[in-house]
Amino acid sequence: VTFTALLGASRGVQATSELLETIRAAGVQPDVVMYTALLAACAREGQWEQAEAAFREMAASGTRPDCIAYNALMGAYKEGGQWQRAEQALREMKAAGVRPDEATYNTIMGAYYRAEQWDRAARVLEDMKGQGVRPSALTLNILIGVPDAWSYKALMIAYGHAARHEGAAACLHNMRAAGLEP
Repeated sequence: VTFTALLGASRGVQATSELLETIRAAGVQPDVVMYTALLAACAREGQWEQAEAAFREMAASGTRPDCIAYNALMGAYKEGGQWQRAEQALREMKAAGVRPDEATYNTIMGAYYRAEQWDRAARVLEDMKGQGVRPSALTLNILIGVPDAWSYKALMIAYGHAARHEGAAACLHNMRAAGLEP
């Protein structure tokens, strides 16, 4: 828990990478939460290549990526303008039996939107509905291209009231990835 808390508080790819190395040197095998902290730092800085390397390392270590890890990887791809890689990550996620959530769809939709892949963004909404994931106001804002701080904050509050802390964390990640502060 202490290592995970340190990683969560860490800012920046370099600091998070160094802390992860310290954790390994202490004989602790990083878990999915620890790797996800690095992936999220990569996403915040748009370092998709480093996120991809960390994700591959995580999988090679035997650590199974969860939905939040995939979301962070796709967020890094989105920030790096790599919509095709984000799309591939979504396919891999589904093939691995990891169920996409609203943050997953919002992230891929945002990647398509930034790349002006309007038809693909619209198809994500249909895929989302087909998977039984209800689009939120934030999802619709992304689709029309106007996500704002208010939408993110409202969604985080709703997640909090529903005790869906992972959803709130993913929303916060997406908000920061969009360049907005809480």
